[in-house]
Amino acid sequence: MQNTELRRRARPVLDALRTLALQGRTPVLGLHKKSCPYHSWDTVQEDPATTPGWTPFAPGDAIGGVEAHYCFRGGITAPAGSA
Repeated sequence: MQNTELRRRARPVLDALRTLALQGRTPVLGLHKKSCPYHSWDTVQEDPATTPGWTPFAPGDAIGGVEAHYCFRGGITAPAGSA
């Protein structure tokens, strides 16, 4: 089968999966992040409300970089009926 034929047949399936993957999303609110060195395990025990360096991490925020390491703190409650 030609490559163009495979793409033509796969396109509707991929479009449907993309739509289904985004249904029922619930944003996670109340998270905080802090840049930290690798193996800084004690950072996760810090209280973001009283320790400098913690910043809110909102839906849509991005992280990353070369050798970038972060700790995250927050509480998550799963919505009723979620699996």
